[in-house]
Amino acid sequence: MTEEKYSAERISKLDAARRQLRTAIRLFFEEDDSISTYTLAAASHEIFRTLVKFKGGASMIKDSDFIKPEHQKEYEDFMNEPQNFFKHGARDPNKTLDFKAQSTPIWILDCIMMEAKLADHRSTRESTLFQYWFITEYPHLLKPGVTDPISKDLRQFIKSTGNSKGLFHMILQQPERYPLTDQTRRKTNRIRGA
Repeated sequence: MTEEKYSAERISKLDAARRQLRTAIRLFFEEDDSISTYTLAAASHEIFRTLVKFKGGASMIKDSDFIKPEHQKEYEDFMNEPQNFFKHGARDPNKTLDFKAQSTPIWILDCIMMEAKLADHRSTRESTLFQYWFITEYPHLLKPGVTDPISKDLRQFIKSTGNSKGLFHMILQQPERYPLTDQTRRKTNRIRGA
């Protein structure tokens, strides 16, 4: 056995969270395994949330001011149920879960927003494309001005393809054909509140 073969990889918490997030986004666009996608997003979220709280920030999902204090535990249990189910096998080995993958984009978006606060607003290709996808899929959820990085005509074209995830996956896989400029990345700062 060579020492090189089993050498350790030194990594920071922020880098670990960013790598988990990038992989979750790639799986999301590949429409591969919704449970693995969610699990990676949730693991990334847990790290980002811890790090952002050290800087005085918060998660839009888990640190909501809209929940009454007496219901905070109930809310947290509800929000953590899928993550805990996928992470812990010993709690109740016969339990089943009705998993709704529709929540995954919100978890990913929250990770991206926290990542921006921690990484001086530097965005990965995956994060930028995910934000564009989110703007295209959910413009009705967003405040005025947030959807500006993608014109209405382009949003309609993307929707008309019938498979926006597939289109964004193709763009993600071909960086030389579809480069993201610094100007493009700066435009997505609106959705992250930067």
